Amino acid sequence: MKIIIAGASDVGLHLAKLLSFESQDITLIDSVKEHLTYAETHLDIRTIHGDPSALAVLKKADAGDSDMMIAVTPTETTNLMCCLLSKQLGCKRTIARVTNIEFDKYKEDVDFHSLGIDELISPEELAVKEIQLLINESAFNNSYEFEDGALTMMGTTLQESAPFVGKSVKEAAAVFSEVHFMPIAIKRAGTQTTLIPRGDTLFEAGDQVYFTSSKSGMDALNELIGYTKQEIESVMILGGGRIGKKTAEDLCQRGMRVKLVESNKEKAIKLSESLPNTLVIHGDGRNAELLLEENIGGMDVFLAVTDDSETKLPANKRKKGISCHNLVLPLLWDQLVRKSGWEVEKLWEKISFGPSKFLNQAEEKLSLNSNRWLLFDPDKEWYQSHEEKILTTSTNQPLKDKKILGKVIDCGLINQAYQND
Repeated sequence: MKIIIAGASDVGLHLAKLLSFESQDITLIDSVKEHLTYAETHLDIRTIHGDPSALAVLKKADAGDSDMMIAVTPTETTNLMCCLLSKQLGCKRTIARVTNIEFDKYKEDVDFHSLGIDELISPEELAVKEIQLLINESAFNNSYEFEDGALTMMGTTLQESAPFVGKSVKEAAAVFSEVHFMPIAIKRAGTQTTLIPRGDTLFEAGDQVYFTSSKSGMDALNELIGYTKQEIESVMILGGGRIGKKTAEDLCQRGMRVKLVESNKEKAIKLSESLPNTLVIHGDGRNAELLLEENIGGMDVFLAVTDDSETKLPANKRKKGISCHNLVLPLLWDQLVRKSGWEVEKLWEKISFGPSKFLNQAEEKLSLNSNRWLLFDPDKEWYQSHEEKILTTSTNQPLKDKKILGKVIDCGLINQAYQND
């Protein structure tokens, strides 16, 4: 299949990577040449530098003979125009990413298909739906509905207390025959192995298991995994952006008590006017005293849905701290390895797999062929310069222009994630 992707930011690059691994014929377009560097050096795809909404660029990409155009640039007007022109040129199917939730809300009133746009995808709308689904089924950490909820796929991590841990799929089906569920995939704890379960496949503690079930079977499935479903009545939301606002609006319509915390005073006032059934609080959601004062401990659910553009602070108001593995690791090495005598293996276990405990997942271990590796020179001296582009505008820089002992030379993490924490 010949697929054109407009936009080489995180979403576009990730799509290009996944589709190229499936041996699809991929062309990636972006107006910023630097955004194409990774794709050009790591992926077997065609890249074009140029405005994806320009006819000349689309013709160069051979949009008229393509099977699909996926427009996922950060600008929705560019995405819409890109799809419109591609369809006119002869592209078989077009998909546009939009950021304005109203597009999805009123898509029944506007015939986007006649304009040349076959599908509109709003990440914000999808996030809102996912949040609501997870609130409904809070025992599960992955979910997806088919046919308006007639069939639901749910993923959960099995605890040792789950009744069917240690049983095979066939045994579990026989013992719990009154429960209508079907396990469709199992990811073993501490490995990258995903199993398609068969009758003799054993359920183990720590497994991430994906089930399908009808609406009527979800309550029974909750009990089966050792969880008593809790009725959700109160929700606190941190962040009044598009996702926070839409989530608050929908949850209030379902009769829930909602508190929304927004740090921008002007935005908080506007939110209070447009969300009459939501208690909008102007304040910094990172302030523990504020959260305690607003009874965070008495809320059933807390949602943090801010984004970088809403949480950036002026440099003189940033709290002390550092960002990026290439800054953090030298300090950890000095304090823990040099001064406290830690083994290198222990340090790497903690920084690479420690977060699993906070996510209620089984503890992971280092394994062969893992991409979690760093080439680190503990004796390399260097300076964090003003010109380093790896730091975002919201990053505090307490070590700038100071000599640092220890430097990350290379990394096996995808997209060199250690540079972009």
